[in-house]
Amino acid sequence: MEDNSRINVLRTLIPFHLLPEEQLQTLEEKGRFLRVAGRTTLFKRDSREAFSYWVVSESIDLVAEDHSVVTVKAGTQRAKLALDNTTPHMRSAVAAKDAVVFKMSKPVADLMVEMVKVDNYLVSDVQDTHEAVADWMSGLLSSPLFQLVPPANIAAMFDTFVKVQKAAGEAVVTQGESGDYFYVIRSGTAEVEQTIGGDTRVLANLGVGATFGEDALISEVPRNATVTMTSPGVLMRLSKEKFDSLLNTPIMQKLEVSDVNSLMRDRDVKSMILDVGDPIEYQGSHIADCINIPLLQLRDRLGELDRDTIYITCCDGGKRASLAAFILNSKGIGAYVRKEG
Repeated sequence: MEDNSRINVLRTLIPFHLLPEEQLQTLEEKGRFLRVAGRTTLFKRDSREAFSYWVVSESIDLVAEDHSVVTVKAGTQRAKLALDNTTPHMRSAVAAKDAVVFKMSKPVADLMVEMVKVDNYLVSDVQDTHEAVADWMSGLLSSPLFQLVPPANIAAMFDTFVKVQKAAGEAVVTQGESGDYFYVIRSGTAEVEQTIGGDTRVLANLGVGATFGEDALISEVPRNATVTMTSPGVLMRLSKEKFDSLLNTPIMQKLEVSDVNSLMRDRDVKSMILDVGDPIEYQGSHIADCINIPLLQLRDRLGELDRDTIYITCCDGGKRASLAAFILNSKGIGAYVRKEG
């Protein structure tokens, strides 16, 4: 399909029909026109799909639990809307014969809905250096964390970000300092280093779309590592206040003790209490039938956790539990915070 033809197709789809020409071009780059063979299932009923789909040619059948079928034909009013865009899906989507659909990451598609409402938000502003494998916005939205953030908050977040230029070798955050900003790498690369007992080690290398700085903002303790640019780059930063209101608060669900107990008794839900205090604290006092992974070890031990289990984090004081829940949710592992008391 020719580029102009693709733009013309996107111009007919909702909500993209309200976007100006230059934004439609950016939109086309972020999605994919996909040829689907007959009898192919795009998604199944009750599944949690990470993408949204629109019919571009031929038709797609939406099959309900009672086997009733709604056929969505390209070019019709119904085909202007995404196919069963509920979470989880209420119907399965099946191509009865060869068809073409437009496929786009659900967080990006949801954001597009909100961008229509935000007059001063420019999609063209997120088009970055072609050196990157993916642009900073797509990299950021690929995190499971943003499945939990309301689209309106995401739109407001992009509208609130402040762009800052950084030189190679420049320290962005320094270990031991207090936290003031949350950062996303828009272009360039950075290195995370931590010094303990005089020994310095590299913890991670960061690229476009990577985030950092949230640990100190959530736990309200000094920065636990130094992040230094390894190339010239551009960072997008969010103040602590905006980070709390737009990102942290919407996803940080805290459960009362009674709610935790109810969840633990529910046989249809796999759940576990995760104590993130240090081993000495844990040995001194802990909740019965919980497991212990100290917060400082959590990122390295994520492989020990079951992704089908919901974790209720706790610790003495609560701040580390909040950070632990943020880390787990950002990795696609469901987590809540147990309220103290």
